[in-house]
Amino acid sequence: MRDWQAERVGLHRIFVYGSLLPGLENAGLLWPFAKSEPQPGTVRGRLVAVDGYPALVLTQPGATADRRVRGLWTLVDRETLRRIDRLEEYFGPEDDNDYDRVWVRDADREDLRGWVYVWPDDRGRPYAGGDWWPDARLGRAPVD
Repeated sequence: MRDWQAERVGLHRIFVYGSLLPGLENAGLLWPFAKSEPQPGTVRGRLVAVDGYPALVLTQPGATADRRVRGLWTLVDRETLRRIDRLEEYFGPEDDNDYDRVWVRDADREDLRGWVYVWPDDRGRPYAGGDWWPDARLGRAPVD
């Protein structure tokens, strides 16, 4: 489903990369309500750990490093998007948010675009696994 078609029927595409992934602690807020099968994807950026949770810091335009974070794309309805907004402490574009919700394009596929929750700066500790949050669950420790 194209972005304009999804929005026309009240659906929103989101990219998840951390605790909302299937099998992790916040998956129950998303996957029982997902309106599409998950599609693997990547976005340009890097993961940092913030208070034990992952945060995506997007690559700045013009950056020479092509770091990427793996995750899943899916479609959700407005109520599910609001539920995830609350989890991520996102209140609106002009508010003092914990995470910001921004529109991104998949790093490898032009046709995949949607919302992702990002950390607004470089605070946090990078993860050794680098691009996939579940690596942390497998015993990879943060880099000092």
